[in-house]
Amino acid sequence: DRWASSRDGLERIITKPYIRSDVNGTQLQRYFTFPIYYRVPTYEDGYWTQPYFDCNGMVKDWLITYAAPFFGVVGENQALQFM
Repeated sequence: DRWASSRDGLERIITKPYIRSDVNGTQLQRYFTFPIYYRVPTYEDGYWTQPYFDCNGMVKDWLITYAAPFFGVVGENQALQFM
């Protein structure tokens, strides 16, 4: 139920992109085909693993891992998908 859909519970970030229309960058023009918002997971959406001891590497050490979901858009005007 945590990720019932690819957009469920994600934070919405709004962008206001501008592009330069001349070499000097003196004229700003909105770039309307760029998505003006996207959704991202928050820090709380990630998962911390239990500490474990890594004895396979050159340096023997205790490790913990933080995993967070990554999303991306495949193609133009497509739904978000797990990457």
